[in-house]
Amino acid sequence: MTVIGSLPTVDRRRGRRWQRRGGLLIGGAIVGMLLLTLAGASGVVAQMEGASGHGMGPGGAGEALMQPHVAVIGTGNAMTPAVRGTLQLVVRQNDMMISGMEPATPGGLPVLSEENVQPVVDALVGRDVPEEEITVAISASYYGSAFGPGTAQVFVKLDRDGLERLDALVRAATGAANEASLITDFVGINYEAANCDGLIREANRAAAVDAKQRADRVAEAMDLRLGEVVQVTDQSAFSGGAGFGCDSGSSGMMGTSLYYPQYDSATAANVVVYSTLNVAYAIVPEEA
Repeated sequence: MTVIGSLPTVDRRRGRRWQRRGGLLIGGAIVGMLLLTLAGASGVVAQMEGASGHGMGPGGAGEALMQPHVAVIGTGNAMTPAVRGTLQLVVRQNDMMISGMEPATPGGLPVLSEENVQPVVDALVGRDVPEEEITVAISASYYGSAFGPGTAQVFVKLDRDGLERLDALVRAATGAANEASLITDFVGINYEAANCDGLIREANRAAAVDAKQRADRVAEAMDLRLGEVVQVTDQSAFSGGAGFGCDSGSSGMMGTSLYYPQYDSATAANVVVYSTLNVAYAIVPEEA
């Protein structure tokens, strides 16, 4: 088991680092939003096979879009069973039962310790989870975290066999937390696919087919003839949320103040990616 920031003194120092990291994350998020807004406004033009060399220069896609055209939004998705995942449990001290916890500062709020969270770890190990696959991240109480004061995150890396036992593991961990006078605030899971590239391509193909079908219906209703594709804008968020699934590139972001996608016992352990394509088709003029 790996423990991050388990002692009160470490918690206080880490709290300051968390504040600085939080500022960096917020700043990065603002810049990212601005870039996404600009990208959404300008579009990402894809060179299409067989599009007769359309570009953004004179006579290219930019000029073509000044002419009458049909623009539609195509959506598609693809799904595959997850091959691994990371479970996230966010636990906190029970305000009614805090006698076993030490304050971060005199008169401050209680903090969790490694010993407080150990029963949760023991319950997982008792369910055949290797201890080296468990990471505990203690949040500083005085400085707080995105999850509130006196909280800890328990991360569990799981292979496919572990994912098939996920519901039993969650019940065991949350039950142990309750017996240890801890409250489970949140249970999240980040599923990972074996081949995200193939999954994204499949979702893109589905979105392209959907766009063509929509454009054909519009053209039929308006008595138009569609020409070639003159622009495609990719507005996909492949996992439905940045940083997880096929948008993560790794098994989550352990130790950060981020909620994983919420775990739902009624949903199978699958990775789903979504594709959204804005597609513009030229209109073929009627013959004189």
